[in-house]
Amino acid sequence: SVGAPPWPAPADTASAVRAAGLSLDPEMGTAMHIHQKLRIVVDGAEVPVAQNIGVDAAGRMSGLHTHDSTGIVHVESATVRDFTLGQLFQEWRVPLGEGRIGTFAEGKKDARVEAFVNGKKATGSLASIRLKDRQDIAIVVTRDGSAPTAPTPFDWSTAS
Repeated sequence: SVGAPPWPAPADTASAVRAAGLSLDPEMGTAMHIHQKLRIVVDGAEVPVAQNIGVDAAGRMSGLHTHDSTGIVHVESATVRDFTLGQLFQEWRVPLGEGRIGTFAEGKKDARVEAFVNGKKATGSLASIRLKDRQDIAIVVTRDGSAPTAPTPFDWSTAS
């Protein structure tokens, strides 16, 4: 179980990566190389995305990982395939589903949980969101019963 955010990367990277259906490799894959911006906003405050999700202490990494806490997600895979937001959260060991992220669940203590992809409200399970290049993914939580709104679009020209 996870506590309140911010949520650190798990200590046992290997088992978290396996739970996501992925593997750790000594080098980043080159067949597929895309990025997404992930933002988690709780009551107007941005929660950092953990650094080194999907990266172990020896430097091996999953095809789906983070390097730092900027929220830039890297898909650097040896094979071209679909990756989902749920796999990243599985690697992070933070629960994610329809109306749920971490300890926040739709309707629990007036919480509202919504996701926005490129500024548009996502429907269905948040975990099933397929990752595509240059997506702006925002998961917004409000705890006063108000409707979550999409944050200002991410400016990809500022990404390094």
